[in-house]
Amino acid sequence: VEAGEEVELTLSSGDKVKAELVGRDPSTGTALLKPAGAPDVPPLTKAGTARPGHLAIAVGNSDGASLAAFGTVGEVGPAWRSMRGGTIDRRINLAVNAGGRFEGGPVLDAKGALIGMLLFGPRRRALVMPYETIERAVATLREKGHVARGYLGAGLHPIRNGDTHGAMVMSLDDNGPAKA
Repeated sequence: VEAGEEVELTLSSGDKVKAELVGRDPSTGTALLKPAGAPDVPPLTKAGTARPGHLAIAVGNSDGASLAAFGTVGEVGPAWRSMRGGTIDRRINLAVNAGGRFEGGPVLDAKGALIGMLLFGPRRRALVMPYETIERAVATLREKGHVARGYLGAGLHPIRNGDTHGAMVMSLDDNGPAKA
């Protein structure tokens, strides 16, 4: 969702309402939308701790048609960083056959409670952005309208040599802090 883009939400009643973008967090792929003239939308119930083998239901949309894909939680691991620098509270991999039409949609448990949001990682593996990560990003977006990120002003290329890792500076922003 980009600033100025028209967004329409479909409520559980089937009614459609326009929504305004409050803010985005690119590091987690989270956007906060404010429904225009809509009744308060109740929050989804937060799921308990996801464990390998638990049922997972991915919900998506294709040209207005609702989609559902059933699978299981395949792996649950520790916190990690997204490719865009966001801190993700837990790694949750899904064993589910879900394509791009599911990306950004909710992942529910067997009781219909929210585990998180479906996204695709390396090699198009189905991952879940946990509820806690979304909740943290939304709180910041609600308060500030954006999530502040550090900026170095340097274009870096990762370098690996065996167990040694580093970065090569490829470019510098003339007005960035790295130029000094």
